[in-house]
Amino acid sequence: MKVRRHLPPLRQRHPVRLPKLPRLPKVGALSLLPWLAGAALLGYLVTVVWLFPEPILATDTAVPRVLDLPQAEAEARLMEVGLRGRVVETEPHPDAAAGTVTWQDPPPAVAAPAGAIVSLTVSGGTPTRPIPDVVGLDKALAEEILQAGGFEIGRVDSIAALSDLGTIVVTRPAGGVARAPGTSVTLVVSQGPAVIPVPNVVGLTHREAWERLDDAGLHVGRVMARPTDAVEPGRVVEQRPAPGTRAPLEGRIDLIFSRKRNP
Repeated sequence: MKVRRHLPPLRQRHPVRLPKLPRLPKVGALSLLPWLAGAALLGYLVTVVWLFPEPILATDTAVPRVLDLPQAEAEARLMEVGLRGRVVETEPHPDAAAGTVTWQDPPPAVAAPAGAIVSLTVSGGTPTRPIPDVVGLDKALAEEILQAGGFEIGRVDSIAALSDLGTIVVTRPAGGVARAPGTSVTLVVSQGPAVIPVPNVVGLTHREAWERLDDAGLHVGRVMARPTDAVEPGRVVEQRPAPGTRAPLEGRIDLIFSRKRNP
């Protein structure tokens, strides 16, 4: 069974009417410029203030390098750029002279606000250590101990003493005195007790004086000359120690010989 729909003729159908949309005003390109400028300014402020916070007017100062300068000069250089130096520590330094800046905080080239304080560490000088006490020790052992302690062996003198022959009588500087490593230490070595009478060699030639001293168990020490017309040239005019005094075994006697005066 067929059902037939009843539709009105096309002429009688009513067209569907859509609602009218409001017309937008025409916007010119020039009217958008304020909006674009505002957006650009907002983006700049976000970048500068939030992403990269820096003051709009720079007031920071680059900290100058004051390392290796004397304290007074370092403080003056900091004042020239509007900063202040303050010594916070003094410590020994193996190379820097006393009063020299060895550290600064903030370090060089770091930005600091005007009037900021730069902490300085200055050298207190070369570190020292006590000289070992080697009195009474054999000369070779004493030298080994001093060198192991970082000191140098300087001049070696000898004197008559009651201590054993070849042992240290005294050091200069003395043991226990604080000195910088590398300081030269003079050793005074015992020649043994003064028991040998010093013979008289005044008026003798060099060979005669040497033989007489050798027979007594002594040796010729320093030899000097003195111009004089009273004594034949080449003969002893003075000896030290003087005749009759006592010297240690193998002690040395200094001799002064005569020579002609220059015309």
